Amino acid sequence: PDDEGGRDGTLWMRSIIGFPMFLQHALRIWLHRQGLPDLPRILDRELLELFEEHFFKESDEAGRVERCRSFIKLLWELRYLFDKHFIKWVDRGDEEIHMISPLSRSTSDGKPNLSRGRETETQQGFGLLQSMLYHSQEITTHYWITPLLNYIHENPQEATNYYLYLRHLDTHLLGSNAEGSLIERTETFLGNPWAKHEPTHRDELTQPNGVQFRHYWFYKLEFALWFLATGKDSRWSSFRFTAKNSVEHVSPQTPVKQDDNRVEKMLHRFGNLALVSRSLNSEYSNLPFNEKRQRFINNNKSRVDSLKMSLIYEHETWSDDLALQHEQEMITRMTEYVEQLPTANSPSINA
Repeated sequence: PDDEGGRDGTLWMRSIIGFPMFLQHALRIWLHRQGLPDLPRILDRELLELFEEHFFKESDEAGRVERCRSFIKLLWELRYLFDKHFIKWVDRGDEEIHMISPLSRSTSDGKPNLSRGRETETQQGFGLLQSMLYHSQEITTHYWITPLLNYIHENPQEATNYYLYLRHLDTHLLGSNAEGSLIERTETFLGNPWAKHEPTHRDELTQPNGVQFRHYWFYKLEFALWFLATGKDSRWSSFRFTAKNSVEHVSPQTPVKQDDNRVEKMLHRFGNLALVSRSLNSEYSNLPFNEKRQRFINNNKSRVDSLKMSLIYEHETWSDDLALQHEQEMITRMTEYVEQLPTANSPSINA
């Protein structure tokens, strides 16, 4: 996938992954369809070695020709589906955002122009969930792409179900007790796309893990909150994921003397934590709760940067009891979201 765009006001966009990584995702699907062993890893700098070992090895010239034909056919089909159904970085002038929406081409004064229409509600949710996975998973692999792309290719007439399937895949692949490395787990979903495992959010989100919390859980909660409360207000409905890599203690680890909103028992628990950018974490530092709250309110008047923090700062004070209450409410919301997940036999799948 390459950059796309045009001249004189046309839209610029770029893929979320480079072509070497896309080739490896396509090769994984091809190997699975051929009944051959999966790649041991996805790694751009080993692209040639991986193809030599898993695609060309032990194949005579005639075999190589046939392999190349079948792989190129599959690659072409996967590339088309990837461009159509996966998010891209879209340039909006003042920012780049993840987006899926119909792309149209028109001509003005003899010059071609590309433009995107408005996202449907399903496209918005499908794109937002992909964006959550993009930001919460390792940027050099994105193993989740393989089973999603495989499912789309195997079910070309069921576009309305892709969003439903990704909700299932996300939770049972990444938010469950599924064992093995990510490449091993995603290979399982190639053969059994509706595989189920026990969700682990109840156990994970009650641990005093502090800055060791998997960032995935913060991103996943944000999506669950958005999904369950779409239409709460315009700021929530326009929510977008951004890169965040620092765990913030709402009540700081080393509070200043004048801070009357301290927590102790809940200090390193999920209820007292949020995921923010490093710059915001540095800005908030050890500020007392009331100052952090006012800064958040001032900076989130038109669009909410963190739905979790938005709920926290609805409180004018903060304490161990309020942090525990918030944590329990977030676990309840996550449970509610998980209980609404589709299954292979769900009526919504075939609606």
